[in-house]
Amino acid sequence: MKGHFLPWHRLITSYHEKILREECEYHDAQPYWDWTLDTPASKFVQSPIFDATYGFGGNGPLVPVNTSNNEVPGRTGGGCVQDGPFVNMTVHLGPAASLARNDQCLRRDLAPDYAATYLGKDKLDTVMAQADYGWFARTMEGGPAWDDSQIHAGGQYVFYLAGSSRFGVGGTYGQMGDPFTSPADPIFWLHHANLDRVWWSWQARDPGNRLRDISGPMVLQDWDNAQGGNVTLDFPLSLGYNGWDANISDVMDIGSLCYSYDELY
Repeated sequence: MKGHFLPWHRLITSYHEKILREECEYHDAQPYWDWTLDTPASKFVQSPIFDATYGFGGNGPLVPVNTSNNEVPGRTGGGCVQDGPFVNMTVHLGPAASLARNDQCLRRDLAPDYAATYLGKDKLDTVMAQADYGWFARTMEGGPAWDDSQIHAGGQYVFYLAGSSRFGVGGTYGQMGDPFTSPADPIFWLHHANLDRVWWSWQARDPGNRLRDISGPMVLQDWDNAQGGNVTLDFPLSLGYNGWDANISDVMDIGSLCYSYDELY
């Protein structure tokens, strides 16, 4: 976990909504995916988010399990998305960090048992109970993959809440499970909007203190700050060539970014 993980994703998710409105003629709000409503595992695969008509489409066909890989437990797909609005979508980059163009289909590898284990209300309550940002973010992100404390990675890769949804959708072979290409799956944006909603819900419980509460390592998993310092409110955030840069202090209050949430946890 990096101390600026949540602020950076707040910035990029806000920027995504701005682009939808200004360049894509989208006139509604950036939606979020409340994955706590989609547990246990039997409900995960039936989530409206995977509906072929009104949602984002479902799974890919099963890519056989490779026992030599450290695969996401209980994954069920891995191939090209078979239905829904993104069935013919082309992803141009990946896998991993290569910048070479590599046209490919959008893939999903749903892992419902894994997602349900880490995305339940009990896990969320543990995250929300933390007294300061450092422990809030660390509890949300958890430890290494398949650790007992992952939300972010449940959906994606590294988090407790954060990874549980990423991996729950991307599994081993889907783009959502690849930290370099996860934004290629449109579900990524709903996932991170909800993570931001979790953070804002936590901040809103004590705004006098929590709108200025930030900490954490600059380097991934550098809990003792042996490789870098501790982030502060003036730590810079950058969206690279997109040209929208800020400091953490600029994104601590979602009101300054001109959005809000209809409901909080």
